[in-house]
Amino acid sequence: MWDWSIRQKNEEFLKEYDPIYFEALSSMMFHYLDEAEDISDKDRQYMSLGIRNIHAQATETLFALMSATLQAPDCVYGWLFKYRIHQLNSIVTKIRNGDFLRNKFRLPNITWSVISNLIHTFTLEDKERETAIKHQYADFWSRLSSEFISSEHTSIYNSIKHRYRARPGGMFLSIGKEKIPGQPANPEDMQTLGGSKYGASYYYIDPKTSDSKNFRLRIRTTNWSPKGIWIQIALIRFSISNLISFLRIQHGHDPKDSPFIWPENIDDFTEDLKTTPGTLNASFDIVISDRQIQKLTKKELIALYDEHFSPKSAS
Repeated sequence: MWDWSIRQKNEEFLKEYDPIYFEALSSMMFHYLDEAEDISDKDRQYMSLGIRNIHAQATETLFALMSATLQAPDCVYGWLFKYRIHQLNSIVTKIRNGDFLRNKFRLPNITWSVISNLIHTFTLEDKERETAIKHQYADFWSRLSSEFISSEHTSIYNSIKHRYRARPGGMFLSIGKEKIPGQPANPEDMQTLGGSKYGASYYYIDPKTSDSKNFRLRIRTTNWSPKGIWIQIALIRFSISNLISFLRIQHGHDPKDSPFIWPENIDDFTEDLKTTPGTLNASFDIVISDRQIQKLTKKELIALYDEHFSPKSAS
C-alpha cells in the first residue's frame, strides 16, 4: 500500500473504531425478544435471525482485526480493506492448527494462547486471576473459531443474509419405539432429546455427493439460543476492544488511556454454554449415493444445454 500518511490514517482509523456497535444492536433485539409483551411469535423469530446475523458479522470482524493486528499492525485499515473471506478462513485454520503464519512479531508458532498473551499486556496483582483471564479469552476464541470455519456457519450466514433462503424457527427432536411396525409411536411414549423454538431451516450443499459441476441441495435445521449468542457477542466486543487497546499502545499511546476489559466474573466466559440447546441440528432426507448419480463434465453440461435451449433459427 502506498501513501504519504499511512501512520496518521491508521491511527485515525483506530481512534474511530467503535466495537460497541454489535453489542448495542444485539442487546436491543434480545431484550425486545425476551421482554416485550406486544410482539408476535413471528417477530420474535425475526429478532432471533437478526441476532444470529449480527453474531456472524461480529465474529468475522474479530478474526479479521486479529489477523490484521498480527500481520499489519501499522496498516490495519489497509489489511482490512483487502482481505477476502477465504484468506481469513485460511488464517484462522492455521492458528487453530498451530501452523506457521507470517507475522510482524516474529512469532514462530501462533496459537490462541500465544495471541492472548501477546495482546493482553496488562498485569494484575492477583497473578492467578490474570492467568485465568488470558486463558479464558484464548479458550473462547478457540470455540468461536471452530464454528467460524465450519461449512455450516457459512451456510447459515449466507441464508440469513439472503433472507429468502432461510426459514426461521427451530425444532425439537423426540424418539420412541414403534409398537406396530410402520406406525409412529404414541406421543406419550416419545422421549425428548431436546431442542429450541429458535433457529432456522436452510439449504446446504451436500459435500458427499457434490463437486464443482454436480451438486445436491439438502435441508438442515439448526437450533440456537438467542441468549447464548447475545452473551457471545458481548465477549466478542470485549475482545475487539482489547485488540484496539493493544494497537493503540503499540502506536505509543498511554496504556492508561487504552484499558483492557473482561467480565467481572470469570465464569461469564462460559455462561453461553449453559444455554446450548440439547439438539443443535438435524437433517432428514432421502439417501443418495454416488453410484446413483451420473455425474456430467462441463463440456457435457454445455452440450445438453445447447441441445435443448439453443435459439431457434429464423425460418
